[in-house]
Amino acid sequence: MRGPVVVYLIDTLRRDRVSVYGAPHPTTPAAERLSTEGIVFENAYSLSSWTRPSVGTLLTSRLPASIAAIGRYGVLDPAIPYLPEMLRKSGWATAAFVTNGNVFDLRLGFQRGFDTFQPIPGREHLGKAYAREAVEPALRFVRSRTSPNFFLYVHVVDPHDRPDPALGKNVYDLEPAYRDLFAGDTPQPSPGAGERTPPDYDRAVRQADDQFARLVAELKAKGFWDSALVFYTADHGEEFGEHGGWGHGKTLYEEQIRIPLVVKLPGGRQAGTRRRDLVSLADVVPTVASLLGLKPSGDWVGRSLLTPDASPTLYFSEDIDDVRLYGARRGSEKLIVTLYPHAKRTSFALDADPAEKAGVAVTAEAPGSAGSTSLFRLMEELRRREIDSCPTLRLEKEGEEALLIDLKANLSDFPKPFLTFEDALHAPSMTEGDALTIQKTLAAQEPFRLILSANAKGELPPYRLNVTSEKTDQVVDTNSPHSAFRVRKTVRPILQGPTSDEVLAHLKSLGYLRGP
Repeated sequence: MRGPVVVYLIDTLRRDRVSVYGAPHPTTPAAERLSTEGIVFENAYSLSSWTRPSVGTLLTSRLPASIAAIGRYGVLDPAIPYLPEMLRKSGWATAAFVTNGNVFDLRLGFQRGFDTFQPIPGREHLGKAYAREAVEPALRFVRSRTSPNFFLYVHVVDPHDRPDPALGKNVYDLEPAYRDLFAGDTPQPSPGAGERTPPDYDRAVRQADDQFARLVAELKAKGFWDSALVFYTADHGEEFGEHGGWGHGKTLYEEQIRIPLVVKLPGGRQAGTRRRDLVSLADVVPTVASLLGLKPSGDWVGRSLLTPDASPTLYFSEDIDDVRLYGARRGSEKLIVTLYPHAKRTSFALDADPAEKAGVAVTAEAPGSAGSTSLFRLMEELRRREIDSCPTLRLEKEGEEALLIDLKANLSDFPKPFLTFEDALHAPSMTEGDALTIQKTLAAQEPFRLILSANAKGELPPYRLNVTSEKTDQVVDTNSPHSAFRVRKTVRPILQGPTSDEVLAHLKSLGYLRGP
């Protein structure tokens, strides 16, 4: 393949507000034109519902925890192979123009592998840039190219609202030409919405889409368009009251993780087609690799979009602040595990219940269908694999010796410490206030495992632990590799290094950081 690879990502873009998918307004005419030259994926997903883990997955094809891109302080693991770096090593020019601080904050590591990496915080209007401000330098970059071998990532944030203290509500930043767009039309609810979609949201989507049209025009003017591989997508969606909330990063329901994805292949292959197979942002890297002849990795969780999977399983997770969720979808069946405030497992049949209003609780006594049982097993396996990469304190019985365990952990700075369904289901009975206390005898054959997560800065909870052999009455050395009881600490990178007041103001303006 000789031709550019272009990713145009519109932050916070709901699938059902994109006119390619039947939105009530002509919000995305540029995407509609792209759909005639490419493939529209009807069932595309982000694997998380906020920016940093989603973009991390897009550019690595790895689960968020495995690249350390979780929580407000997560840093992209520098040891993980990264698409811009792979392309640059293959002789491609690489450039990114980014308006979201969860990607452009240089402490986070997303700049790795980019020859040009331009953060665009948009100081002139309260820390949020228009799509135009990212596309203008992207156009200059395209004009400067003499070779079609380049990777261009453009990330615009127009449909992301921001709090306006003066008005006491969240607002969307619109250029003057868009402030009366669709005027006179009755605001249309999204399917199943408990609130009506704000008219300014649809206007902001059109504002971002029009800038994509400018980028397409420049690629055509340079003669790069026919050979280009183009991805038009989003990092996540947005909730407008469907499940009693507003925003994103809070649930794994469809409105927050089902996204638009339109892909133009080089030479217009499969132009004008629509596919219903399950795909995700994790499929971007394998697709690029297959077309460019890059070596595939067994660590990728995605697959090339050129080779559809007849029965794929998608795994989702959200680990931020007090939100601890994970889930999976296979076919029309979707499962969600909620760890807080009460541990529960819920099954949804999306063919009959696309709005996820009639979930069925799945318990040990009523495990559900054979399909859901096998999907739960797979989901739990993926969760265990994922938390192997999380900052954690693991307490686990290793041998078959009877042990006396006396544990006390201070959870005052760790309000949501448990990462698995088993821990969330059983450990709360051991907590009182900020303290987790366990004093019990573990029989010889009795298993024991407890996983406590780190706080937002990667710090592990303070604890006091005494383990005694019931047989010998000797204290067990939990640090010994041959111990009958082991303590393991997993520490991952956290947000480090200096940043600018401009970046902090931008992140606070979008509600990502708290404080004055």
